[in-house]
Amino acid sequence: MIASARFSLPLPLLRPVFWRCLLWFMLALPLPTFAAQVGDATPLLAPHAAFLCDSGGQLSVDEVAARAADFQPMPETLSRGYTKDACWLRLTLPDDIDRQGDYWLEAPPLVLDDVRLYEQTPQGGWLARRSGDTVAFAAHEGPYRAASFRLTNPQPGAVIYLRVETTSTLAVSPRLWRGEALRAANDAALLGFGLYFGFMLAVALFNFMSWLLWRETVYGAFALGVTVVGLRWFFADGLADQFLFPHDAALTNQLANALVGLLTFFVTLYQAMLLQLKGNFPRLLYFYRLVMAMGLWVALSPLLGGYSQVATVIFVCAMIAPFLSLPAYWRLWRSGEVANRLIAVSIPAYFVIMVPNYLGTLGFIPYLPEIIGNAHLGDLPLVLALHLSLVLKARELERARNLAQKRAEDAIAVSERERTARAEQNRFLAMITHEVRTPVAIIDAATHSLHLLDEIGSEPAQRDKRYQNIAQAVTRMKALMELAEVQERFSAAEPTAKIPMAAVDLAQLSTETLAAFDPDTAARVTLNAAGPLPAITGNARLLYFVFLNLLDNAVKYAEPETPIRIDIYPALSGRGLVWSIRDYGAGIPDGKEEAIFEKYRRLDETASKPGLGLGLSLAREIIESHGGQLRLDSRWTDGACFVIWLPEAP
Repeated sequence: MIASARFSLPLPLLRPVFWRCLLWFMLALPLPTFAAQVGDATPLLAPHAAFLCDSGGQLSVDEVAARAADFQPMPETLSRGYTKDACWLRLTLPDDIDRQGDYWLEAPPLVLDDVRLYEQTPQGGWLARRSGDTVAFAAHEGPYRAASFRLTNPQPGAVIYLRVETTSTLAVSPRLWRGEALRAANDAALLGFGLYFGFMLAVALFNFMSWLLWRETVYGAFALGVTVVGLRWFFADGLADQFLFPHDAALTNQLANALVGLLTFFVTLYQAMLLQLKGNFPRLLYFYRLVMAMGLWVALSPLLGGYSQVATVIFVCAMIAPFLSLPAYWRLWRSGEVANRLIAVSIPAYFVIMVPNYLGTLGFIPYLPEIIGNAHLGDLPLVLALHLSLVLKARELERARNLAQKRAEDAIAVSERERTARAEQNRFLAMITHEVRTPVAIIDAATHSLHLLDEIGSEPAQRDKRYQNIAQAVTRMKALMELAEVQERFSAAEPTAKIPMAAVDLAQLSTETLAAFDPDTAARVTLNAAGPLPAITGNARLLYFVFLNLLDNAVKYAEPETPIRIDIYPALSGRGLVWSIRDYGAGIPDGKEEAIFEKYRRLDETASKPGLGLGLSLAREIIESHGGQLRLDSRWTDGACFVIWLPEAP
C-alpha cells in the first residue's frame, strides 16, 4: 500500500529543492541495482545447493548431515514466506575455487533473524558461527549488513551447512564472494543508499515546507509517508545497525517492525487522501481505514505480538487494494487534470512493480535479490510521480491564493475608496450646508425688507438694491449647486470616460462666464483674445465652471475696484492655447503654490472669505482630464495669476 493560519514562506524558495529532487532521482535510480551487481558473486544453487525443512527446529547439524538423502535440490532462491520452520541448506563449494583464496559466504536478505554456518573441521567436528539481524552489527565477522561468513578452509567440493530461522519472511539466496569483490559491492551499495536517502529527504523536506506554506493535510501526510518509507529502508537495509545501534540488535529489530506498521499507516492514509475517497467512495474508505488499523497493530507488535500474522494480512490487502481502487483511479483520470492523472497512473504502475515483492514475501515465488532491488527502484518513480502531482497542485494553490489575495486587495481598495468617498461626501455636504446659509439669509432679509418698503412706499432705488442682493444670492447658490454637481462627477470612478467632448471656443466661453456677474463686477474685467484662435476639444460646461471659479476668486480676493485681466493666446511651445487671469490683491504666499490646489485646503489669510476650499482642486482635476495643466504663475507679484494650458483639437 502507498500510503487556518499560514506560514509565510514564498513558493520560489521551494522550487530549487524540487529540481534537486529531480537530480537526486536521476543519480539514484540505477545505483541500487548497480551496487547489487558489483563484483563477481557466485549464486549457490542446484546442483551446489539443497534444502531441508526442520518443522520443529530441533535438528542438530549431525542429524541433518546424516539425512543427506532427505535434502531437496534448490534450483532457485529458497522462499517459504512467513513460517515458524527452520531451514537447512546443504552447500557444496564449486570445483573452480582457489584453495588459497579469500572467500566469503553471504546469505541475503538482511531481515533473517538467525543464520548459522557450520564448517567441518579436519578433526571431523563442526565449526559453528552465527549471524543475522538478531546479532549486533559490531559482532559480525565483517563490516557487512547481510549475514556473511569468511570461509576458514575453502576446498573444492567441500560441504557446508547453513541454518536459517526468522520471524520475518523466510527467503535466502546464498552467494559466494571473493573478499575484495564483496568489499567493493558493499562500498557501492553505501553510495547508492546515500543517493537514495538524499532523494527521499529532499522530497520530504519539500513537502513539509509546502505543508507549512499551504497548511494542506495532504502535503504533511506525504512528507510523513516519504520519511517513514526512508526510515523503513534505512532499518531494513541494516544501515541503522551499522551507523546508529551497532551494539543493540534487539532495539533495531523492534524499531524496524514498528516502522513497517507506521509505513502502512501513513502511506495508506496518504493514498486515501490522493484518491479522494472521503465523500466519493465511503466503503472503500472503510477498507483503507482497516488497513491503517492493522498498520498501527504492527507498529505496536513489540508490545502486542502477532507481527507475522498481521503483516501477512497487510501484504494480502496490498495485493487486492489496487483492484478495489479501480473506480477511484478512473475518477481521477476523468477529471482531466495532469496532477490527478499522474496519481491515477503511478499508483497502479507501482503495484505492477511490487507484485513480485508481495508474492515473494508470501512465499508464492522465489524471493530473488533482484526483487528486493526492484522494491527500492519502485519507490523512486512512484515518489517522484506523486511529488510532481503535488508540485502541480501547489502551483494551482499558488495561483488560487494570488487570485484570492488580489480579489481581497481589490475589495479592500474599493472599500477604502467608498469609505473615503463617503467621508468626503459627508464633509462636503456639511460645508455646503454652511455656505448655503449665507445666500439664504440674504434672500430672506431682502424679501422681508421688500415687504416693509411696499408698506411705506419707498423709492425704486431702494427696492432695486434689494432685488440686486437677491439676484447675487441666487447666483451664489447656483454656483454652489454647480460645484456640487462637478464634485459628484469627479468623485466617481473613471470620471473622464463619462465626459462628453466637443469643440469649444475659449473666448466665447469666457464672455459667457462674465455674463454671470453683475455689470459693475464685469466692468472690472478686461478680456484680451490675441487674433483668431483655434478651437479646443473639451466639455464646455466643465470649463465654464473652471473659468467661473477662477474669476470668482479674483473678484473675491482682489482689492476693491482694481482691474482683473483675462488673456487668451497660443502657447509659445507645443500645440495649445493659454488662458490666464490676473488680479491685484494679496496674492499667494511663498511656499503655498501647490497647497492651494489641495482638496478642502484654505489659507489662513482667506479663512474669513466664504468658500469650500474645493474650487481650485476641482478646477485642476477638470483641466487635467482635458489633457491640460493649471498652475499658479509666481512671476506675477502684484496679486495672483493663474495660467491654464489646453491642447488644440486634433
